[in-house]
Amino acid sequence: MVQLMKTSLNTCLNLLIAISAVTPALAQADGFACIGQNTGLSVKIYNHTTAAAGTRTPAILVVADPTKAPGKQTIASFSGDQLYYQGYGTYLATIDPGAYATSETANAIIAGTTFGELKTIELAINFAYTSTTTSLASVAASIPGKISYHKTSGETVDEAISCTRYLKDKKN
Repeated sequence: MVQLMKTSLNTCLNLLIAISAVTPALAQADGFACIGQNTGLSVKIYNHTTAAAGTRTPAILVVADPTKAPGKQTIASFSGDQLYYQGYGTYLATIDPGAYATSETANAIIAGTTFGELKTIELAINFAYTSTTTSLASVAASIPGKISYHKTSGETVDEAISCTRYLKDKKN
């Protein structure tokens, strides 16, 4: 009887090891949806969904104006080498001045300045995956933060933001 139990346990363990070896490493996608307290602009950050890309690294950051007509709300989006995660809830989007020079986006007003006058956009959310004092935010919790619009002139315009954590396949 004991031998049969050991054999069954070994078979189950071997099966679990085999399944984990062939199952791709998936993680729950997350990110943040934020609203500027003064401008009302929407800033959304979505992290990568695969472990190989790093699930806590940003895939895309989108700045939008929800007061515009559908299809015309997106002001700009940043990905790849334009977008960096600096740790502890801080993301930096670098604006390529040539990319928007001839588009409507260059004239879009953001925090009292035109988009074409911006050098970087820094999103700082009061959230850290590794913090021992901050528990992982629930989907419904409001998370404070700040967005800083850094101009090519050297000036910075700061705005308070309110964010909620996005978890793929969870209802907000």
